[in-house]
Amino acid sequence: LNVPGAKLPSEQPLENLPTGADELRETILSALDQRKEWSEVPRLALRYLRLGYPEAKLIDTLTFAAVREDLDFHNLQVL
Repeated sequence: LNVPGAKLPSEQPLENLPTGADELRETILSALDQRKEWSEVPRLALRYLRLGYPEAKLIDTLTFAAVREDLDFHNLQVL
């Protein structure tokens, strides 16, 4: 890919991120609204999962985030 390598979420501290399930999901959506903040999403998702929250709700949040963007038919079909 023509993308610079990104640090894995586990290489960065997670303690300064929110701890509540709803707050983490809202922060994910908010981060995706900001052009510069999208790189926080993997850390937020990792934090969510490590705290033991239900995967289904995280998947719903990420699906909603993908669908609300300019999504063409083929990308939606893959999703």
